[in-house]
Amino acid sequence: MICYELRKALTKRSSQIVLLLLALLTAFSCRIAIHSVEWIDGEGNLETGSQAADKLRAAQKEWSGTLDVELLEKALTEIRRVEATPEYRAKDFDQNRIAQGWLQGVREIRRLLCLSFGEGFQSFDEWVAGQVAAEELERFYDNRIRILKDWLYDPGTAASYWYSEAEKEFLLERYSELETPFSIDYAQGWIQAAGSVGVVIKYGMILLGFLLAGIFSDEFQWKAEPVYYSSRHGRGKGTRAKLAAGLLLTTLVYVLCVSAYSLAVLGSLGTDGANCPVQSAIGDWKSMYNLTFSEKYFRILGLGYIGYLFFGMLVMWISAKANSPVLAVMIPSLAVLLPTFLMNVASGDTLSKFLALLPDRLLDGNRALAYLDVFSVGETVTTPIPILITVYLVFAVILTGACYGEYRYKPIG
Repeated sequence: MICYELRKALTKRSSQIVLLLLALLTAFSCRIAIHSVEWIDGEGNLETGSQAADKLRAAQKEWSGTLDVELLEKALTEIRRVEATPEYRAKDFDQNRIAQGWLQGVREIRRLLCLSFGEGFQSFDEWVAGQVAAEELERFYDNRIRILKDWLYDPGTAASYWYSEAEKEFLLERYSELETPFSIDYAQGWIQAAGSVGVVIKYGMILLGFLLAGIFSDEFQWKAEPVYYSSRHGRGKGTRAKLAAGLLLTTLVYVLCVSAYSLAVLGSLGTDGANCPVQSAIGDWKSMYNLTFSEKYFRILGLGYIGYLFFGMLVMWISAKANSPVLAVMIPSLAVLLPTFLMNVASGDTLSKFLALLPDRLLDGNRALAYLDVFSVGETVTTPIPILITVYLVFAVILTGACYGEYRYKPIG
């Protein structure tokens, strides 16, 4: 019966179109991730893709290792040398671009210096790195904590009243727990993979909804519902088979799309830097999650799968309840897309905390792990991640039972 339900869901023309769109979505996301890696050659020409990644890897490997004062001093010397050249200071774009290419190997260290010695928590000035005095480099890691503290307690910032005293201490403690000095290495494979996998997961879930929406509503649409559920095993084994087929289809789509994406991106860009902390990249320097690149990526994938289980069961429950595949697809799709719209048109601490607990964050783990969202539950301060995991796993189980009960016990006629 499970095979029948799967065959029924996959053999429709609309389902075949959805599967094609899923393949195109995965391929498109792979292309975005791979071609986001850039390399500037000696003549100032821009290259992208796996070949550019190979050249960037070779350049950044020369600056890999423990990011201690010695490596910082070496990088600072190189940065000053390049920034003092006529090409770097030239107003001519092509000449300046050639000089930017000379900094590609030391680029990540340069960016981290700009963040560490910048004016504030939310500022970035690319000229800061070259102006840092060698004797100030000992404060490289301390500055990360100091700048956060200034931002949290400065009366002129919104953060000073967004966070309670306990929440501020929690964030500072998380920052202090980062082991320093940490290692730095070429890690573009993990960075690009994490940056674009959300596209595969989020929009793949919307497309998956079209496959799941008919599992419970097809018999109603075909006017065969009374016959199917009046049969000997229609209500029992039939309903369980539908649930099993939905869960299996959800898992298969997720695993196949994410695996194909991960193999393509990490295979093209490399898995170097897997054990380096995410704070060694500019995008996660401010992160409160003390994870390595590989730990972060697999956590994103784990959150995404929980999101698929929740939204998949939501689609099937709406389909069973309303006997409408259109409604079953539309409501979860709005739940996925609406929070992004709200985030772009409004702001505020209350709204930010509300959005941090919506299920769409499960589908975009890279963003969920980037924000400094914290919650006070009694005297305990926690991040949104354990709340999201617990709440939506429970909801997924509840929706599974609701789907079963909907057709196990309601009268059909």
